[in-house]
Amino acid sequence: MHMPRRIGFLLAALMAFSGMVSAQTIYEWQSDNGERHYSDMPPNSVVVEDSGLSITLTSNSVVEASEVARRAQEEAQGKLDASSKEEANAQAEVAQKEQAQRAANCIKARQTLTTYNNNRRVYKKDESGEVEWLDIDAERAKAQDAVNTWCN
Repeated sequence: MHMPRRIGFLLAALMAFSGMVSAQTIYEWQSDNGERHYSDMPPNSVVVEDSGLSITLTSNSVVEASEVARRAQEEAQGKLDASSKEEANAQAEVAQKEQAQRAANCIKARQTLTTYNNNRRVYKKDESGEVEWLDIDAERAKAQDAVNTWCN
């Protein structure tokens, strides 16, 4: 059973039990020495007034059901927190891998730019092994763009 369903079921049970509870009046009186007293049962020898307060007596089953619901909610929150931590750790791991890849790309881009800056001409070989001379200024611009992309 899913945790939210379990909590909902327990809350429904609590609502059903709530009809079994009853409210009682709290009485207030003052003793001879001026102390205020409160009780759900008035003493026989003292004039009491209704304090305007009331208490609700709760059966043990309602208290137990409430405690079970509270524990289930804490457990569900604990699982949520654990899954949030796992997700945060996974995101941190991905970010760390991306950062390492950016650093590697930055190093390669800087090496390429240094190579192009130190040479007047550059070439590449095609599949057949023939040499193709490249426009050095265009290649330097591409290398500089790569440095700007990966190193900043």
